[in-house]
Amino acid sequence: MGIFGPAINNHLSASLLLIKKMLDGKMKGCPRIYFGVVDVRDVAQLHLIAMTHSQAVNQRFLATSGCCLSLHDVAMILKNKLGTAAINVPVNEIPDEQIIQAAATDVEARQTVSNLGVIRNARSDKAITLLNWQPGTAEDAILASARSILNLCNTEAGK
Repeated sequence: MGIFGPAINNHLSASLLLIKKMLDGKMKGCPRIYFGVVDVRDVAQLHLIAMTHSQAVNQRFLATSGCCLSLHDVAMILKNKLGTAAINVPVNEIPDEQIIQAAATDVEARQTVSNLGVIRNARSDKAITLLNWQPGTAEDAILASARSILNLCNTEAGK
């Protein structure tokens, strides 16, 4: 699960670091991995609703903004919506075999291997139906992350 949304400072979560690596060009391609996406603000809202809604007692709720996305999908959102700010974002998919070979010497590649091609579609139907929770879109969450990271980089560069 990727929890995205605006960064509040330069201590970035793993999901935001992924976006930063894409924007910085430190990621050379997109492994075939898939994950659910949700905005941190929607997660917070769901927590508040669940704490105060009578039908939420002893229930568990998944927070996701629809179907899962591939890393390539995320890259294409950035490329299509951020213009020149996304010039370094990779859009080429890295073949599984290349990731598997790299795993022999690279820790990040090793951690990725077990997730190659695995699609885990979690759904928030229960939260939407029972609690009337309405998450934003995955695209909006990803773009909020990217824009806040770009703002942080510009702010730090101006110091």
